[in-house]
Amino acid sequence: DTMGTAAIISNSALVCLTGEFMDGYDWMTRLLSFLAMEHGLMMMKVAISVGSPDMPEEVEMQLGRQEFIVSKLIDDREDDQDPPLEEAEDPIHAAIEVFQTDEDAVLKLEVEEQVRADLKRRAKAGAPDDESAGGGPAEETKDD
Repeated sequence: DTMGTAAIISNSALVCLTGEFMDGYDWMTRLLSFLAMEHGLMMMKVAISVGSPDMPEEVEMQLGRQEFIVSKLIDDREDDQDPPLEEAEDPIHAAIEVFQTDEDAVLKLEVEEQVRADLKRRAKAGAPDDESAGGGPAEETKDD
């Protein structure tokens, strides 16, 4: 910022005070034209710096993300308090079972849909379903 201001002053002085196109003017006219040019350029510089952001929007977003991560990992701030899944308004969409390995993770919705499909298929085939016999829902078997 200081270098820009110094550049405006020095270049305006060079143009107005030593320029050959102002040879026919006296020193007072040259000095007034220098002051007018210098003040005009300073106003343009300030207007441009006020009008343009210091930092692009993407950088501001990334800094906000970094600040959030630092607050969680380094500053050890707790997460916002969410209601437990049992108290949530729609626990089905948030329900997921956590298993020991990644291959075993299955959404509860998928298991429920598979059980319903098995029950419908058995009903069409005429076989007795496990729930009516008191056996509970059908267990999922893993096909290898």
